[in-house]
Amino acid sequence: MIFRRSTAAFFAFGALAAGSSVALAAFATHGLLETMNYPPDRVRTFLDATAFQADQGIAVIAVAIVCQLLADGWARRIVQASGVLLAASVLLFPISVYSIVMGGPGGPAPVGGFSAMIGWVVFGVGGIVGAIKGDIRIGAVSSRPQPAE
Repeated sequence: MIFRRSTAAFFAFGALAAGSSVALAAFATHGLLETMNYPPDRVRTFLDATAFQADQGIAVIAVAIVCQLLADGWARRIVQASGVLLAASVLLFPISVYSIVMGGPGGPAPVGGFSAMIGWVVFGVGGIVGAIKGDIRIGAVSSRPQPAE
């Protein structure tokens, strides 16, 4: 199987986002809480942002998988758009929260949260369009035969 470029990009981004959230959670627990004596409520907020980052990173990986399974067409384009929105949410929301916890400016946290919400809706729309059009390419699930690639 050959991965499309968008699939590879979403996989890489999602893995880096989810993986770096582990390092950031360790930093919050061992660095901020234990070494720097940050208030527990601020550390909890930081950890909530790492959980969001991990969840959205895994969501971007799910987008990569679905993009790979969808035939070329509107459904795949819609799912790719959801991946861009979800990736944007990973960059905008948690980074803003990290900044706030560390005493910096808040920045575009609300935009990141909104991007996540819209990204999930768009992902669902892409799945519905793919199901209706029969664009899913996995054996028994596909409603019509797909041309050879």
